[in-house]
Amino acid sequence: MIYVMLSKTNSVVQSNIIEFVKQTIKYNNFEYKCIYCNQHITDTDILHINIMNDIVLWNPFVSHNNLEITKSFNNSIVILDKPTLYVQKISKQNPINENMAINNGFYILYINPDSNDITNEEWKLVVQKDMFLMTKERLINLIREDNSNVKTEKIEVPNIFEEITDFVKEQINLE
Repeated sequence: MIYVMLSKTNSVVQSNIIEFVKQTIKYNNFEYKCIYCNQHITDTDILHINIMNDIVLWNPFVSHNNLEITKSFNNSIVILDKPTLYVQKISKQNPINENMAINNGFYILYINPDSNDITNEEWKLVVQKDMFLMTKERLINLIREDNSNVKTEKIEVPNIFEEITDFVKEQINLE
């Protein structure tokens, strides 16, 4: 299952995350559930989430306030609008950055990965990007690995053709 951990307070970042989930997760017909969290999550709020298999997408502010819980899931992915400046420190406007993801073992996914600042061209990270960076394509492949993530609802289409032919048969047989 895919869980989207959102804040109870609305923001531009959260609106972008919701739009991203609609375009990427919902459009591909994957099962997901949005959880609107308080600033601090308790263990009882997340008991139903499987630590090993479920995919948890995080609002960066919710993740920052619950870093230990973010680190505890195998497939924790924090969604950021764009790459942060590598020299920028954690702040209220920038609660999660690439260094934090590397040091704490979770992934980052960018909504707009091409919006990179030229300052980053002067700095390099010591690790390979695939150790902390999740792309949309990798996310979709990760979701497809577990068949339970794909919706299996079957839409019942009425058999109109049968009804029409039965009606015609009754009309023709004048017995």
